[in-house]
Amino acid sequence: MHACLTVVTAYLFLSTGTASQAPTAAELLDKWTQALDSCSSKSFIAKGESTTEHDYRFTNNPRRPGMQNIQDRGTSYRRVEYRTDGDRIYLREYSWGHIRAGDPSVSQERPFFWCLNYAGGKELYRHSQKVGEPGGAVMISKVESYKMGALDLNVQGYLLAGHERTDSVVRRARSLSVRPRMEGGGDRECYVLDAKTEGGSVSLWLDPARGYRLARAELVAKAGDLEYGQPLWAGEVHTVHFNGFRYEDVNGVWMPTEGNWASDLNYGDGSFTRSRVHYRRTQILLNPDHEALGSFLNPLEHPENDPELKNGVQVMKSDERTRYLWQDGKLIPDESRKRSTRTPPVMR
Repeated sequence: MHACLTVVTAYLFLSTGTASQAPTAAELLDKWTQALDSCSSKSFIAKGESTTEHDYRFTNNPRRPGMQNIQDRGTSYRRVEYRTDGDRIYLREYSWGHIRAGDPSVSQERPFFWCLNYAGGKELYRHSQKVGEPGGAVMISKVESYKMGALDLNVQGYLLAGHERTDSVVRRARSLSVRPRMEGGGDRECYVLDAKTEGGSVSLWLDPARGYRLARAELVAKAGDLEYGQPLWAGEVHTVHFNGFRYEDVNGVWMPTEGNWASDLNYGDGSFTRSRVHYRRTQILLNPDHEALGSFLNPLEHPENDPELKNGVQVMKSDERTRYLWQDGKLIPDESRKRSTRTPPVMR
């Protein structure tokens, strides 16, 4: 489920080549940072598509309330658009296929839809809907700030759980070294950088022929290593393997366009979660004119920013008791469904 950490040694193979005059570990990390900086931007629009295979099974372990004695597996598909300028965020996503156990065969013609818009300030817009069916809902929440994960972040170098780019995490590593021999990172010989971070062990295959871009990564977290600030329990092992990175030369810059990642979280009691993701960018636009494009305009004022905002969608505002309906381009009070003002009983 959460992308984070792996080392699968059986998969590795040593090259016969040597890393003569290899950069030091610190120099190699600097080169990777420069590579990430050269092909990234805080402001961009990315469109992409993904295929995800999931498989999970949970025993009756009491450490996971609500996730006991259940299992599921299947394949789902997504089409996404992601916009950001470093502060404001917009996400539009359609998903279909075997989404989860309760929705094993969602059609591409009637997919699930998810739209999120955070335009700075303190307002977060979220809309979830199954296309072509009633029951969609918009929630307007008050927030101080907002950060989110997105599939596109993995190809930008955000490989670990959280909102910090992996090269920054590696700079705080407890240990950092470069392997004495170059190794295959796919079809090319790469330098391999190994680090022990607070989130686990990280190995990075960096391709000097493509300006030290990432060719492959393997990460592993065990008991005591942190995921989203929380330590894994005894017996738990989380591994993540990234490969299949593809780059395109755009005006002399190798831009990442594609990648695969495999996540395996074993809980040590027979429970596990597994996922296999293939993500491909279909479009990337750096430093666009977001104001001219209206990238972060409020969908309630500019419905073109939410193509599934249709008549009958319920709209709720976190600071109001009144519920609304979207009708003919405006909000009207939904008199049939008022929020309860009754104070819930105190539980002792």
